[in-house]
Amino acid sequence: NRTYNATMAPDDFERSPASLAFLQADGGNQLFRVYTSEAIVPVLPVMRESLYPNIQVLHGVQSLNGYYPLVPTAQQWLLSHLNARLADLLNVRYVLIPQLLPVDAQTEAYDTGDPFAPSLAGRSFDLTSQTVSALEVEGYLSHSADLTDGTPVGQVVVRGADGREAVWTLRAGNDLAEWAYDRDDVRKVVRHSMPPITVRTWPARSGFPPRDHLGRTFLARYALEQPLQAVHIEVRPLIPAAFLHIERLRLIAPDGGSRLVSSLVGEGDHILVYRSADVAIYRNEGAGPRAFLVHRTRVAGSEAEAEELTAAPDLDPWREAILLGGRELAGAPQPADRVQVEVYSAERVRIRVSTAAEGYLVLADSYYPGWMARVDGQPAPVERADVALRAVAVPAGEHVVEFAFSPGSWKVGVGVSLGAWLALAGVVASWRRRG
Repeated sequence: NRTYNATMAPDDFERSPASLAFLQADGGNQLFRVYTSEAIVPVLPVMRESLYPNIQVLHGVQSLNGYYPLVPTAQQWLLSHLNARLADLLNVRYVLIPQLLPVDAQTEAYDTGDPFAPSLAGRSFDLTSQTVSALEVEGYLSHSADLTDGTPVGQVVVRGADGREAVWTLRAGNDLAEWAYDRDDVRKVVRHSMPPITVRTWPARSGFPPRDHLGRTFLARYALEQPLQAVHIEVRPLIPAAFLHIERLRLIAPDGGSRLVSSLVGEGDHILVYRSADVAIYRNEGAGPRAFLVHRTRVAGSEAEAEELTAAPDLDPWREAILLGGRELAGAPQPADRVQVEVYSAERVRIRVSTAAEGYLVLADSYYPGWMARVDGQPAPVERADVALRAVAVPAGEHVVEFAFSPGSWKVGVGVSLGAWLALAGVVASWRRRG
């Protein structure tokens, strides 16, 4: 027999990926989902390491994307409208990018391209007017070993409401450096220094042949000569944009408060935490929990209205839920709220909650007919929240909320099948008597 599909020995295909060990260690005991980019169809070893759909099922990893024959309309709507905010809502803690061979700017851009948190290099944004007295970046360079100390690699340009501009020139060795600086062959030839501040290191494996080393992300800060009432910001690359990686750009106010540009423009706060020859892994620092309480709700009158309200960029899903059914609440967040998932399985979830005010417990799992709920042992209706999630009303106090899957359609199907078998048995018995 011959096949046109790629093949791999079963033992190799089912072998636990190195990336899985990292995710388990980094994620700890927390519930989380992953999202794997499907921009390319990689070779099988890369599929395995990137937990490409549906390989993650082999290893018990919960993934937002996969190949499933029947996806309910509500869930399909969420997936087709997926953005950084919805990924946060859906508990996507890690974004995995299957790797190509990063030999040039094009392949490097793909290999480090997070769809929910693109690099800021080569981009500009209008801002709501705000006072800025300093800037801060977190990032790194790639394909940069030949750059000497002080080489300009990019500029951050802030424009004020009065037309004044502040320009910060980022330099190799002073502010940023090669991400693979610690790899043995890079250390032998790199021509720029290690900047003063490494904000984090992470496990990496690269080179030819690949070898283990630390990856580095650097932090640099710049004080403006005078504060600006900033209305526009731009990151201008002075080397190929794919080789200048700006993960975070902070605007710092005179009082020390800061805001990430990514949050101001509706993108994710994602940082690179693992990179090998097969996969790059970004950790989503804004990922929400699997279950949480809200004290403000709006009840949509239709499916279309629920979709419109959930997609609205000003919706804060951790403060307000959009329900299809249930009650409207106008409460405020309760800082002392506690939500603890005690049992989590495919058909049963038990959650302990404590709150000072009535609210809705939102579980960022799929709503589907057949899910039942009990609050302190008493039946409670399960409402649809944010188009496709589950929610249950809870009063003030301490409570145990249990979800169990008991699909009525399955019971009806069993009843119909049993009835058909009994009818058939009756026909056979009658035929035998006649015979």
